[in-house]
Amino acid sequence: MDIVKTLESWKPSSTGSWSKVRCLALGSPIEEEQANYQLAFLCEISRHLNIDTVSVYDPAFTKDDKRFLSSECGFQIETSFEPHNMDCVLFFVPHAPIDLLESLFSIKPNYILTNDVSIYTNKFTDKEYFDKYPLCATVCNSIGTKVDDGFTVVKRRNKHTISRNEIPLPKIAVLCHKINPYFTRPWAHSFSDLCLYAFNS
Repeated sequence: MDIVKTLESWKPSSTGSWSKVRCLALGSPIEEEQANYQLAFLCEISRHLNIDTVSVYDPAFTKDDKRFLSSECGFQIETSFEPHNMDCVLFFVPHAPIDLLESLFSIKPNYILTNDVSIYTNKFTDKEYFDKYPLCATVCNSIGTKVDDGFTVVKRRNKHTISRNEIPLPKIAVLCHKINPYFTRPWAHSFSDLCLYAFNS
């Protein structure tokens, strides 16, 4: 797949190659069509990049899922994962709930292929987003993306007063590459909001 070559090109050559993939929130590939596409993409990533170690976990896995993933795909089913070198690990977390994303950002991955965190900005004000999910809000603010919710912000009379819904968010060093434009149907539906986040270590 050309998308995998593109994905590989976004990793700085100075940091070496990915040697491990940690996949979460895959879904049940035996029972869900969307999870099947996501599994196919995961297999293509590991094949094209010559990655031997693929660690997967999702509480939605059935016994048949675990059997298939371990015996047919050669993946490791692991509830916990503690890599020694984050720079060699690509986290693949398709359609993750925001709580899981917040938890993942806390362990400071260098590369994570997951949801576009800007999609949540139409559900929360800046303050609500930062109060509930400070790491996701910080990542979103750092890439400078925000979903247009259709509302117009009225300028405040006192420029020194910060609205309860607008706060100065911190910024971190992160690059965001949108993956969805590289997919065609029916693949695009399964990766509608996928992005690669590359954090400076």
